[in-house]
Amino acid sequence: MPNPGLNRKLFSASSAVSNSAEPELSAWVTRVQAAGSNVTISGTQTAVGAFIIGLKNDGVWDKIVRMNIYAGDDSLALLAPLKNGGPVSTDDFNGRVFGTYSQATGFTGNSNAYCITGMNWNDTTGGMSDTDFHVSIYTRTLNTAGKITCQSYGPPATGLVIRYDGNAYWQINDDAYTSLEPDSDGIGHYVGTVLPKLNLYKNGSSVDSDATSIGARLSRPIWFHTQHFTPPGVSNAPSNATFELYSIGKGLTATDVSNFYTRYGTLRTALGR
Repeated sequence: MPNPGLNRKLFSASSAVSNSAEPELSAWVTRVQAAGSNVTISGTQTAVGAFIIGLKNDGVWDKIVRMNIYAGDDSLALLAPLKNGGPVSTDDFNGRVFGTYSQATGFTGNSNAYCITGMNWNDTTGGMSDTDFHVSIYTRTLNTAGKITCQSYGPPATGLVIRYDGNAYWQINDDAYTSLEPDSDGIGHYVGTVLPKLNLYKNGSSVDSDATSIGARLSRPIWFHTQHFTPPGVSNAPSNATFELYSIGKGLTATDVSNFYTRYGTLRTALGR
């Protein structure tokens, strides 16, 4: 059983940094335990605590409303995001047992396994808005061309789509999008942000921007590892890429994105990824 008191002492205000990982670290461990898993792999709580402190020091932590770092002892831990803002406190990994998970690699979905966050694209939790919004994904492996990583399609289409037909796209309501064409490997940290216009980043660097006004975001579910297809509201063209992280939140500046990428790079190294 993890010792939340030990974590609070380790990341106290007396530390050399100005912020603490508490109470967020202990709250996450408690939620993982409530989901039926735990966080006992050596060094994990220390590494996640340092990640939280780093993002707080950078001013990025408060801009992230929901984030799953795909960490914990087994796949039940996936149900407990590190940050769980939004109308539903837990993630639903539909068909979770059909996917493949380990903390050292993340989660690989398939036709039966994908993440339902309970959030919609037009969610306003934490101050998110049509001109202040982001979604990010860290992919570990190449997605087979023609599969979808995170998109809602009606039409119109909205989503962060990595390695679709060899390219990456960040699009809102079809009429505005940014792209990386071609996307050579489909591996790394992708961030699609609106602040107030669209920007697409890969591994901390901007790859495209679009000054087109995006209008109102769609009232449709945000699913990862697949496309949410409307109608009839089912999974379509699921990705076979391995995910290590996703985030949803307010818009990120170029500096925010660079810092996020650097902080997660430190965390993934500590987790052996």
